[in-house]
Amino acid sequence: VDGFTGNLNKVSNQFEDVVGKVQSVATDLQGIGGRLGDTFDRLDKVLDAVPPEQITAAVEDIANAGKSAQASLAEVEKLTQGLGERGEDIQGIISNTQQLAERLNAASVRIDGILAKADGLLGSDEGESDSTDEVLRTPARVAAVVAYYPPVDIRPITGANERFPALDFPQEQAAAISPILFVTPDDPPTLLIHGDADTLVPISASEIMYAALQAESIESEFITIEGGDHGFRNQEHRARAQAAMVAWFAGHLAPGSGG
Repeated sequence: VDGFTGNLNKVSNQFEDVVGKVQSVATDLQGIGGRLGDTFDRLDKVLDAVPPEQITAAVEDIANAGKSAQASLAEVEKLTQGLGERGEDIQGIISNTQQLAERLNAASVRIDGILAKADGLLGSDEGESDSTDEVLRTPARVAAVVAYYPPVDIRPITGANERFPALDFPQEQAAAISPILFVTPDDPPTLLIHGDADTLVPISASEIMYAALQAESIESEFITIEGGDHGFRNQEHRARAQAAMVAWFAGHLAPGSGG
């Protein structure tokens, strides 16, 4: 009886040790899952700010890492379902689960690296002051803007449109691409040129944009082309607009102009 009791206690202690290991691995997996979730959230925010054409190899890396993580999670789920059914294989399951945890951790680290690459793609508008490359030292901020008859509020004109199919998208998305909603004090000097006979984009669009720029104390001008239509098809109208555009850029982009 004493021998049987001793063996039973020994087996019981071993089983408790196994359960403890399983719980430890499960805790590790939860932590890794949290890291992956945080990383993907951060990645979403970065990618929202990066133009699609700049995300090439980085996107492929993210997709591959994501597939690897999803496959690993599926394997973990299968393993955990078998814990109660095959107690004799618990030790083997622990070993396999630990390997999967390492794979998940590696995927998370890899995605962190990809996130850093994506951050690098954004760069800095102010340039790299310590670079030996003159191009990299030059600020990338927009120095001056000239806008011909600009549609500045897209919200009222979205929806089905045979002439302009690009406007056929949900109205709730229009605010995100309406310039009138994004005027800030750090905007560059802006010249607006609009014809008062424009029937496609009313001159009121430039009027409200000019008012918004002035309200933020942004250097700006507004030129009205009398009788000008959309596209400035009249040669004199077009010549006047082009001359104003060239003068604006020359005044703000020439060396020593501050642009």
